[in-house]
Amino acid sequence: MFLHEFQSGSYFQVFDPKEVETKGSKEKTDLYKKLFKINYPLKSSRFFDKEMKGFIYEFLGDSTRIQFPKQGELGLIQQFLVVQVNIDLGFVWTLELDVTDTTKTKRRIVLTDSVKSLENHHFHIKSPIDHIKRGQWLNLCIDVWSFMEAFKGCTFRSIDQIIIGSPCKLRKIYIMKNPIQDSEIDITITQGFATVPKQVNFPETFPYSNQLVTFRLLNYNEFALSSQIQCLPKNPDKYVYDVKQPIEEKQKIGKYKYSKPESSIKTKQTQNQYQSQNFQKYENIDLDDKLQSSQKSADYESEGKENPSYFEEVPQDQNDNEQLEDYLEDLYDQEEEYLKLVYDPTLKCFYDPQTNEYYQLNDQE
Repeated sequence: MFLHEFQSGSYFQVFDPKEVETKGSKEKTDLYKKLFKINYPLKSSRFFDKEMKGFIYEFLGDSTRIQFPKQGELGLIQQFLVVQVNIDLGFVWTLELDVTDTTKTKRRIVLTDSVKSLENHHFHIKSPIDHIKRGQWLNLCIDVWSFMEAFKGCTFRSIDQIIIGSPCKLRKIYIMKNPIQDSEIDITITQGFATVPKQVNFPETFPYSNQLVTFRLLNYNEFALSSQIQCLPKNPDKYVYDVKQPIEEKQKIGKYKYSKPESSIKTKQTQNQYQSQNFQKYENIDLDDKLQSSQKSADYESEGKENPSYFEEVPQDQNDNEQLEDYLEDLYDQEEEYLKLVYDPTLKCFYDPQTNEYYQLNDQE
C-alpha cells in the first residue's frame, strides 16, 4: 500500500483518526476505506477529545481489534514504529506485527500480556510486555529491527500488517527514521535520537510520555546481563538499550578491579566441600609446625637404621598433603583478578569482548 510512497523523511504518517470521516480528496477517502478494519464496530467509537484537541478511537471489550490494512500489505520500510496509545490498567493487551525479511519470508511478532517469558518459534515469537506503561498516553516507539534477533540470520525488510487489540485508546500511527529518546532513561549521548515532529505529536500542554521498546528490553531475563551478575539494578530501563551509538564513545579501555559475583563464589565453595568431605580441613594452618612434626616422625622411624641417608625421602601423611594442597588452592582463589573491559555509557556497565559478558563495578580504582 505504501511501498511506492516516499518514506525516507524524518517521519511518515500511517493513520490519523481525523482523516477517517472528513470530506477531502477521493484518494484519501479511498485510502482510508482500504487502510483498516474493525472486527466489532459496535464496541469501538470515534470521538473528539477536548483536552487533546483531536480525534481518537476507543476500543472496548476483550476481543475487539483494529487491523491495518484491510487487505494486502502496508510496505513500511522504516524500523521504528510509533503508536500513540493509552492502554487500560488491569487488562490483557496485544499488539501483533507481521514483518517480512530480505528473503521475503513472513514473520510475526506478538507483544502480549498473556505470556510471562519469551516464546520463540520458527516463524513467530511471543514476547511479554510487563514494562510498558499503562493508564497514560504514550508515544510507544517499537524498534522492529531489534526483534529480528530472535530469527537467526534474518534481516528486517518491511512492516506489512499491524493488529492492535483492546481495551485501549488509539490516536495516530507513524514510522520514524531515528528512535525517540525515552522519557525515563537518562542518556547523555543524544546523537542518533530524534524529537517527535509537531505535526504528529501531542499538544504541548497535554501530559504524555515517550517509551522506547526493544527486543532485549522486554526480554532482559533471557540474557546473561541480569542472570549472571546480581549487583545490576533490578529496573532494566536504566541499562538495557539496544539503539546503536557511535563507536568512538564506547571505546574507553582500561584496567579495572572487580569482585567475583556471589553466585560463582558459592558454587566454588560447594565444590570444595564435596571434594573434601572425607577429611577435616584446617582453618588456620602453620607450615612450620607441620614441617617440624613431619621431621620428628621421620627421625622416629629412622632410629633403628644405621647411617641414614640425608637424601632419603621423608615419609609424610597423605591426608596432610591433601589438606595443604586444598589450603593453597583457596589462597590462589582469593587473589584479585584483573580484566580488560570496555565501558559502555549507554548501558552504564562494562563489557568483556573476549567472553561477551557484562559487569558493573562496586569499587573502581
